[in-house]
Amino acid sequence: MSKLEQVLPELIKSLKSTYGSDFFNEITLQFSKFIGTDYIFIAQVDSENPVAKTISLVAKGQLAENFEYGLNNTPCALILDDSVCIYPKNICRLFPKDQLLIDMNIEGYVGAGLHDSHGNIIGIVVALHEKEIENPEFALTLFELFAGRIAAEIERSEQNRNLEQLNKKLVSKVKALTKSENRLAIHLQNTPLACIEWDRDFHCTEWNKAAEKTFGYSAEEAIGHHASELVVPAEIRDEIDKVFSLLLAKEGGTRSINENITQDGNAINCEWYNTVIIGEDDSVTGIASVSYTHLRAHETPEH
Repeated sequence: MSKLEQVLPELIKSLKSTYGSDFFNEITLQFSKFIGTDYIFIAQVDSENPVAKTISLVAKGQLAENFEYGLNNTPCALILDDSVCIYPKNICRLFPKDQLLIDMNIEGYVGAGLHDSHGNIIGIVVALHEKEIENPEFALTLFELFAGRIAAEIERSEQNRNLEQLNKKLVSKVKALTKSENRLAIHLQNTPLACIEWDRDFHCTEWNKAAEKTFGYSAEEAIGHHASELVVPAEIRDEIDKVFSLLLAKEGGTRSINENITQDGNAINCEWYNTVIIGEDDSVTGIASVSYTHLRAHETPEH
């Protein structure tokens, strides 16, 4: 039985049902054990910005703190082009400008690229040895066998992060909108102008405190009722219905002065400003009206 056949069952078992950072840490720990390397890491890379950010690093068999480093003049830079990089020995002599390898006293290097579902390189997996690598092909075979799974997990984790960030932005926007709507609702409820909303059938859907004071009906009494049952004299209902239809068609005037009635039957003159309400599908769903009360009908000003 080959070494690969011996380690695969244990490696696959250890990775079962692991995701995200748990998966990355587990696979680097297992790779470190089976390959016998001094350092091994998985890193995300940006092809437009030659910088690698490790997402899991094992040093001397133990998980270590992640770090970021530039790829220029390093063997990792070659992985971005070739996807595979093997240097069993003399790596520092071959890359004399890679100070990190020199400082770590590295002798052998094995690396492979990680590609997303569109074929773009998104990461690398690298093993660093302080001594000459005796069987670099074994390490590379493991890398190539699991490169797809590692890349898929990087891609899935990135998508989850993007979704979480999007969700946070949406929650923030909803909170801001709710706060704004609450301020507007408070304003509408406390303004001295009667603010009323009507649906397409001219039934009341919103009725503020000033409307209660002006026309006499409470919000509970007004909502759901046709305008002719609240503010429009019955004898001119047909005429007002035509005006309302023009408003819904965006053809009517937005300002008018009408004789209206209150709950106790008194006639009052009101100046109205009307605005169409637009729904999510850009259709008109109703009318928002603001009313200012003039003198009562047939009433003359005092001198």
